[in-house]
Amino acid sequence: MDKNGYSKERWTQNALQREIGGGIVRLRRRRGWSQAVLAQRLNVKRHRLGKWEQGINPPSLEALVALLGVLEVSFEELALGCTAPTKRLPAGQRKELMMCLRGLLRRLEPLVGDPNCEREAR
Repeated sequence: MDKNGYSKERWTQNALQREIGGGIVRLRRRRGWSQAVLAQRLNVKRHRLGKWEQGINPPSLEALVALLGVLEVSFEELALGCTAPTKRLPAGQRKELMMCLRGLLRRLEPLVGDPNCEREAR
């Protein structure tokens, strides 16, 4: 038990709740959303979202999955504030991929037309 009478497991859970709450606030603000906007996207009451953000109550597992989807982040980014490193293709593979994409675009252009030109009235 710690000085407040909590077991180590309980303290860890409370600390995680606070970290998740802080992550929700940070990611919501990064998108320029109010609590009301995020709550509406999650289909929850703003008051409930506020409790999550304050670390008072944790979101359910279903709500957590919805949060990750709506905010388009991983759990690590939400709870820990860190993103997973992006794996880059080796230079040779990037060059080969770019050549393939350019070839595909050349083949599609006659079918789609030039996106920079306005369509002619028919």
